[in-house]
Amino acid sequence: MALKLGMKSFLVTLPNKSHLKYAKGRKSGAAFRNDIITGARIANWDLSADIEIPSDHNLESGEINLKKAYKLNLWSSGTNQHVLCADFDDLPKGFKDFDELIEHLNWQYVNAVVTRSRRGRAKAFFVLELPPQVSMTNQIAELTLKEILEPALFEIVDRGGFWQTWLTPEIKANLQRRLHLLDPVIATIPTKENIPFRVAQGPLPLVLHNFISSGTKGTEFEKREKFVRILMATPLLRESFCISTKKCAAECAVEPMSISRWKRQLLEKGQLILINNQYFMGKQAKAFKAAGALLASLPPVPDKTTRHRLPPSTVIEDGDWNSALLYAVRFYSGDRDLVLQWFSQCSGHQLKDRRLQLERIIKSYARWKRNKNSNRAA
Repeated sequence: MALKLGMKSFLVTLPNKSHLKYAKGRKSGAAFRNDIITGARIANWDLSADIEIPSDHNLESGEINLKKAYKLNLWSSGTNQHVLCADFDDLPKGFKDFDELIEHLNWQYVNAVVTRSRRGRAKAFFVLELPPQVSMTNQIAELTLKEILEPALFEIVDRGGFWQTWLTPEIKANLQRRLHLLDPVIATIPTKENIPFRVAQGPLPLVLHNFISSGTKGTEFEKREKFVRILMATPLLRESFCISTKKCAAECAVEPMSISRWKRQLLEKGQLILINNQYFMGKQAKAFKAAGALLASLPPVPDKTTRHRLPPSTVIEDGDWNSALLYAVRFYSGDRDLVLQWFSQCSGHQLKDRRLQLERIIKSYARWKRNKNSNRAA
């Protein structure tokens, strides 16, 4: 961007000379709104490339001064380089305070910009480089951070801070001084095996709590609980879902035989129903349906229109992929995680450019929903 004589640039520059944008100024209406696809609460602000950060971005109460506080949009470079933020709101075990954590981060991660957050805690910024025609997502952010960070640090990273961050003069100055000097980290791209499962939060039904507690090894309780919470966060279990023994084993850090044993025990306890016993190694896992307390704890599947009542098939003939992908996106109301769960079970999904084709349809559907809602509001 050309600058007039005497003007000072406040841009944050990446190694490839691109720049990040800031959220500047509130648009008309509420300061925040719910995203129509994910339901997440997001800032309703305009983007700008050139701002100054005031020092009084907090009110006397410590709350954010929305008239003077700004956010940096970490994925807004317009190129294949973006910024990934590891936001530490909690102290990991073994650290007495955030000063000690920041010292450790500076020593351990020299290829990062480490700074304090608005609330005096810790942040570490990394530059990511994506392959051509791949869009940045939370899944890519999480998988890449898992490769970068020590396990104890990765477990406590705030997942909500991957793509944007509140700015302070200190954060901005540190990013301007060092970000463009970092070596980009090659992003970890999700595959069928490494797309992370959702993990449910909140209280456990008594029967599932008892199942977790029935493990004979003390170290098994936490792993059993993660497996149960993965099931509880899988709405497709209301109808049919192929539970991959191999992938669940990797997620829960156990041997595949443990997952097979746990599935068998949940069948015996009436929490799972086996509805398809067909199994093809590396291609298709056995299909299950939830029952009992597990069924009652599942989140709802997004509403379906009368035109899309039947679940999309996972067996697709060559030449039918475009219509099948469109049907699935409509069936799951554009929920990207649910669509990808279905897509990963389809035979031949890894061939040609089908993943890229699916991403285009998801984005197109999201634009259609936004326009539809805008027309209604008008």
